[in-house]
Amino acid sequence: MAEALAPGQMLSHYRIERRLGAGGMGEVYLAHDNALERTVALKVLPAELAQDAERLRRFTQEAKAASAINHPNVATIYEIGEAAGLRFIAMEYVAGQTLAARSWNCAEIIGVAVQVADALDAAHTQGVVHRDLKPANIMLAGHDRVKVLDFGLAKMVRTPEAEGATETNTLPGLLMGTVHYMSPEQALGRDVDHRTDIFSFGVVLYEMLTGRLPFSGGTVTETIHRITTAPLEAIGRFNYEAPADLDRIVRKCLEKDRERRYQSARDLLVDLRNLQRDSQPGIAPAPAPRPQKRWPWAAAALALAAAGAAGFFLLREKPAESLAVLPFAGDPAVDYLNDRITASLIQSLSQLPRLRVMSLAAVGRYKGKPPDPLAVRRDLGAEKVLTGRLAQRGDDLAITIELVDSRDNSHVWGQQYNRKLAGILTLQEEI
Repeated sequence: MAEALAPGQMLSHYRIERRLGAGGMGEVYLAHDNALERTVALKVLPAELAQDAERLRRFTQEAKAASAINHPNVATIYEIGEAAGLRFIAMEYVAGQTLAARSWNCAEIIGVAVQVADALDAAHTQGVVHRDLKPANIMLAGHDRVKVLDFGLAKMVRTPEAEGATETNTLPGLLMGTVHYMSPEQALGRDVDHRTDIFSFGVVLYEMLTGRLPFSGGTVTETIHRITTAPLEAIGRFNYEAPADLDRIVRKCLEKDRERRYQSARDLLVDLRNLQRDSQPGIAPAPAPRPQKRWPWAAAALALAAAGAAGFFLLREKPAESLAVLPFAGDPAVDYLNDRITASLIQSLSQLPRLRVMSLAAVGRYKGKPPDPLAVRRDLGAEKVLTGRLAQRGDDLAITIELVDSRDNSHVWGQQYNRKLAGILTLQEEI
């Protein structure tokens, strides 16, 4: 392997300042462009690697792919050149940190997501499929500006908007990319299109929201098996504050069948911008029901119905100072809905006067445990405890709610409702 370039060394008209990192496609340096008096990042392919026709092709294609995209959220390519037996790409230097370097709140995640989706839309319009989208390849620069980097594995395909793009075929069965962020078709070595980037982007968003990967195993083989077969664990299990609409967006990105995913980054971008518009910074919005989606409607209707009934009984008698809404229980298949109902109840009941409702963080410790109002009173000081259980049988839903006085474990109020999903919106009016 060739020696690293030293600080002060010249490569064409670029003066090397320091080494930034290295990867499979060579080394990256911080450099000064003496011709245009600007700081750049130089990706250098050593001479011995340039003898490998495939590496040289991919290196050249990275420059062509990225340079085809003129977008503020994609790092700009200035030049591809050769000097002293070395091939190099001069590109925009992005000072900042990768998405993997910090934690995020929901408002920040939405802001980042809008910019990345905008960059993907621009890339796909030009016939460029990234194929290696992951937190390490997305930088957050100054003023919260997002930059998508590293098109070293990009695939260029023909589109009506990109007539000059060169179609590049990967050999069937060849695994390209970072396994944890691969789409099912990419993990299986099949031909991919722009929808593989949408799946990878969904993995990035899921990880930002939950702090964990959606599909991960102890080996590459196990990880691929989970990517292709394992169901997605609900975001609500790990992040109670995630807006319902953002959860829906991520789940649609992560559909295993690419025909069921977003069919374009433009459609994804529209949904994200609408969510950003409707969200208040720093506050997770209440689940927003959508007529064409059954589950969010069901969650909203059940939560509002329970909140209305429980609030009536709380305030009809002597008002309680404090209330704990324990995480709803039920079949694992409806755990996502249980989490949403619990969060919605807490938000709705907290609007009632003279009532202090325990936060999601406070009651989260009771998830998966038998309800014990006496222990809740001892731990949190809550005078009333609301518990619930949800069960699904086909299109039938049954919800059981009970309000308990934690001082003596006595029953204050309870009710059971059985409804079809299609008619769940009538429940609130009946209560």
